[in-house]
Amino acid sequence: MESGLSTSSEADETIGGDITDTQSDGVMLEAKHKVFLSHSGAQKDFVEQLCVDLERCDRHPFFDKRRSSLPIGEKFPPLIFDAIRQCHAGVLVLSKEFFTKTKWPMLELVAMVRELKSPNSRLKLIPVFYKLSREEWLDHDNRSKWITQWKEWASVDERICIEEWKKALDALKSINSLMMRDGEVHLRREIVDGVCKLVLPETRWDDSHVQGRSRLCEILLQKIDEREKRNGIQVMGLYGIGGIGKTTMCKALCNEVFERFGGQVCHVELNMTSEVEILRNVLRRLSTIEHGHVGGLNIDECRDKLRRCIVKQPVFLAIDNLLDNPEAKKQAKTLLGTRWAKGSVVIVTTRAQGELTNLNQYIRSEDCIQMPELTKEEATSLFLNHVTCGQGATTTVLDKGLVGRCVERCHFGKGEGLGCHYIPLALEVLGEQLGCNGYDAELWEEQLKNIDVFREKLTKDEHPIFSILRTSYDSLSEDVQITPYSLY
Repeated sequence: MESGLSTSSEADETIGGDITDTQSDGVMLEAKHKVFLSHSGAQKDFVEQLCVDLERCDRHPFFDKRRSSLPIGEKFPPLIFDAIRQCHAGVLVLSKEFFTKTKWPMLELVAMVRELKSPNSRLKLIPVFYKLSREEWLDHDNRSKWITQWKEWASVDERICIEEWKKALDALKSINSLMMRDGEVHLRREIVDGVCKLVLPETRWDDSHVQGRSRLCEILLQKIDEREKRNGIQVMGLYGIGGIGKTTMCKALCNEVFERFGGQVCHVELNMTSEVEILRNVLRRLSTIEHGHVGGLNIDECRDKLRRCIVKQPVFLAIDNLLDNPEAKKQAKTLLGTRWAKGSVVIVTTRAQGELTNLNQYIRSEDCIQMPELTKEEATSLFLNHVTCGQGATTTVLDKGLVGRCVERCHFGKGEGLGCHYIPLALEVLGEQLGCNGYDAELWEEQLKNIDVFREKLTKDEHPIFSILRTSYDSLSEDVQITPYSLY
């Protein structure tokens, strides 16, 4: 990388053999930067398009033309070398100019080779020969010219160690590299494919608002580990009423095990879209097919690819929202019947345990667990989060007793003799309803009375959560009430 932020002699004086021991002062690198692009300025256009191609694949390089990489007004040398320590993949676009135009590319190469020797390093290098053959790179006369230039730089910068630079070049000899054979577009595609195998995509589902996330994930993962493997695969059924948080926990689990399964995780929600779209989603995430080819597959082609093109590594698959209808059962059986690699984990969620045991070919009754419940503290935090619309506004002015009574209205029985649990959907609806107009103790008390009145009118077969949903519905304007909407 040749930084375009400074070309002054003062900047050059900050560059030296010990610069890799320097860390940036007060500037935090973005955690998403897992790829470092090292190149000569002569290849700026090629590398800029490479950066765009990687970003389209949800891999975000440290690149000098991105302000997120090199903020204006900051000293760039420490940022560059901090980034090398942080990155998991270093792409070296090797050209004749890489070794002769400025000292920066070689400084970056030396820093990467040093990082490779670090005991905890995750860095992998991808040498790319750009309009430079491997033979030309190894040619003695070419190297002599490069070393002559290096000596000229070293004459004014005693911290440049020529022998270390030679060894850095030699370190690349044993690393598989890429060559430009079929043009720049094809080469960029090869680089992107190589990076995607080394670096996981960055995007995750936002679970920062999930109360009790770590505790609940730990409980569920422990339950999964206790399941007996069938054909090398662990299958677990998770059941609980609508609104208890099954979908939320499926997504949180996907985040939790993302690195453990090397990014091979997938959450599919049945009854929300067509079967072909569900299978396409699975193929995009858990197959070896290029994403661009998946969109045009029909249902039969998807089933064929599901049989032949699934990744060979263990996967984590959450099959969510299995309802009592033939179509959902058919979709679930298609996914459960897929030959996943040994070590894979599959979770199936539904509202009633009976829906899981009906799939007895795949799920046994002993493989089913009820959705773990929130603690009172977690339920209170969730309620207050929705009261403040997740903005973290102060809640010190709220009457603790009144808040406690609100939370208890969302504490419902599981069934005769089965205890009670807090329902996140109820906490969300009540919290947002009460919080939308600010804190008014009298209005809140009135709302709780309305909930109690509606609860008394419910029939034996109606769940008491509908007392909260009904009061929330009645608080809406008439034009909003008539708008079609589904809570599930």
